[in-house]
Amino acid sequence: MVFTFLKALGFETGTSLVEPDQVEVAKRIYDQYKEKIVLPVDIVVSEEVEGSEIYTVAVDKIPPNMKGLDIGDESVDLFKSSLANAQTIFWNGPLGMFEVPPFDAATKALAMYLARCKKITIVGGGDTEEAILDARVEHSFTHVSTGGGAALELIAGHKLVVLEKLEALEK
Repeated sequence: MVFTFLKALGFETGTSLVEPDQVEVAKRIYDQYKEKIVLPVDIVVSEEVEGSEIYTVAVDKIPPNMKGLDIGDESVDLFKSSLANAQTIFWNGPLGMFEVPPFDAATKALAMYLARCKKITIVGGGDTEEAILDARVEHSFTHVSTGGGAALELIAGHKLVVLEKLEALEK
């Protein structure tokens, strides 16, 4: 998702995963909520997922022939400081290609940070659940849901069909 936002802001994203049909949506969201959106300041890049040199670069220095595969240490620190005063944290989605080390570093660092913090921490989504299982901190969260998309819909105030059906059964 981050590269779609970076593309919407005019940054070079190289060969990173961008959803071209969502760039305008990302621009509108960013323009409306820019004071609340925290984007990374550095990106871990490589030409290929395996077998290529790995570099950490500023978000405005992504080479055209490289893809972003994780966020850098400065971004992890930025995210941690952005969460420092939060009382409730809802985490939906890993920070990089967490399935392939070393591109799991930022996700593991955030998982460890959230596992130690004394806050309400809710994890949404199967990939995020897998990441916290890999980090061996799954028991440190207030709630873990494999239904990331459904959880986002619920907190956005939308009715979920399955919940409506369950509520109807209770009556």
